[in-house]
Amino acid sequence: MLTKNDLQSLLQQGDDVRHIFRADLQSEADLAVDIVALSNGQGGDIAIGVQPDGSRTGLTSDDTRRINHLIVDAAKLVSPVTDVVTQTFALSDGVVVLVKIEAGRDKPYMTDGRIWIATKTGHRLVTAREEIARLFQEAKIIYAEKQLVPGSTIEDLDMDAFDAYFEARLGESVEAQMDSRATLLEKLGLAQEGQLTVAGTLLFAKHPARRLPVFMVKATVWPGIELDDQAATVCQAITGKLSDVYRDTLRFVLAHLGQGQKASGAQLDMPAIVFEVLIANALIHRDYFVSAPSRVLIFADRVEIVSPGCLPNNLTVEKIKMGQTHVRNPRLA
Repeated sequence: MLTKNDLQSLLQQGDDVRHIFRADLQSEADLAVDIVALSNGQGGDIAIGVQPDGSRTGLTSDDTRRINHLIVDAAKLVSPVTDVVTQTFALSDGVVVLVKIEAGRDKPYMTDGRIWIATKTGHRLVTAREEIARLFQEAKIIYAEKQLVPGSTIEDLDMDAFDAYFEARLGESVEAQMDSRATLLEKLGLAQEGQLTVAGTLLFAKHPARRLPVFMVKATVWPGIELDDQAATVCQAITGKLSDVYRDTLRFVLAHLGQGQKASGAQLDMPAIVFEVLIANALIHRDYFVSAPSRVLIFADRVEIVSPGCLPNNLTVEKIKMGQTHVRNPRLA
């Protein structure tokens, strides 16, 4: 539970994506939207009796009782059920009711059939299919890598590549199995009902770019330190099986690492293993619900590797530094 000092520190942070200030509360429907928005994000606090600038509005004891009833009613409007914890602070300039919302485990949360997420400036209604899918992905209900690729068939498969992988991984040949290749692919989560999944296409299709053209790597070399300094000196679209994309992207970086630095005098002497790990992570853990290529940009003073999507399942940089992990695409991993 928070202390009064904790509350004062919280109020000084201002209204933001994790902290919502309300001068008063008259509608359970409005509070339900707040609860849904925070549950679909990283969680946070709703401070009632507080102006946007952090000053208090002077709630009375009667206000507190009324607001607590509204909180109970608002929680009933949220689906699926989420935990709501309240705490009341009697300050010298009025009462503040604090509603604490944890990041939800069963996303997406909704009220009145609508999904909301918190933003720095308030709430935003979620309507885009891809964004809704990402919320389901955070709840581990669906995975982008398991989605079927429209128009794909088992005939798209590079049989030799799949057979070699199967034997290397399991120590037995495909021919020695009782099941057909189609059945083996389904058991491995690479196909279903005669269609390849996103994972199956990326890993073992003869030409993945024919079915999934956007999931490539766009690699460029820039002579300066900003995108608009000068035109890129080298541009390459890297496609193929995921293993080929990894290998060719690593080769591109190592081949061009020193070009822009020689003229600028900058030093970018990094061991290859740094890029091996970064490129592998960018390809394996990217968000395949986002229709955008991965990007590698080599500048005179740095290398940027851009993996589409945000950190999964409420991970933050701080949590990663503490050792927390989350695998977004288990099959690819």
